Amino acid sequence: MNERDGAQAPGAAVRPRRGLRWVWPAGFVVVFLVGTALVWQRRPVESQVVAPPARAGTVASTEMAPATRGPAAGEGEPAPAFVVADLTGAPVELSALRGEAVAVYFLATNACASCEAGARKLAVALDTVGADNAEVVAVDYDPADSAESLTGFAQSVGSPPFRWVLDTNTTMAQAFEPATLSEVVIIDSDGIIVARGDANATDQATLTGWLQQAAT
Repeated sequence: MNERDGAQAPGAAVRPRRGLRWVWPAGFVVVFLVGTALVWQRRPVESQVVAPPARAGTVASTEMAPATRGPAAGEGEPAPAFVVADLTGAPVELSALRGEAVAVYFLATNACASCEAGARKLAVALDTVGADNAEVVAVDYDPADSAESLTGFAQSVGSPPFRWVLDTNTTMAQAFEPATLSEVVIIDSDGIIVARGDANATDQATLTGWLQQAAT
C-alpha cells in the first residue's frame, strides 16, 4: 500500500496529524488568559466615594446648601432689609423709611409681661423725637398670637402711632434675631443700627436718646 492508502514507508519520519497541530499553542493561550484574569481579580480596588441619593426635602450634593445665619447684626452694621405688612395691610419697607429713624420693637402679647412697659417707653420716645422724624415698627413674633390679640395689646398701651406687625412666619425675627422679648433695634436714617437692647430694662432717657441720635 502507498501513502495514499494510509500505509507509511519503512524508515519515514512520523508527522503529526494536521488536526492536532494547534492543540498545544491554543492550550497555552487559554492558560495565559485565565492566569491574567486571576491576577486582575486579586488587585485592590481603588476607593470610590459615591454620594447617596438625596432624600426628599434635602439639597442634592451638586447644589450648594443654604448658608446658616451668622450672629445678629450689631451696632454700626447695616440693618437687615425687610418688607412686611402691618395690621392694616399696608407695606412696611425699611428702604422706604430712609431719612427717618426706625425703632423695631419685638414683643409678644401674651407671653411677655414686660412688653407693655417697653412699648410705653417707646411711645414717649417717639412723641419726643416726633413722628415726622422717626417710626416705630412693633413686631409680634409669637406664633401663638393673633391679629386680635395684637390689636388689644396696642389699645392697652394707649394706641400709639406704631406700625403694628404680626410676624406670622417669623420673617422679622429671623432677620434681626432678637435676644429676648421686649428687645428694640434702633436704626438711623441711613439704615445703620445705632443701638439695640431691652426696651423695658433701658431707662427712659437712654431710650429717647437712642432714637434722637438715630434721627439726626
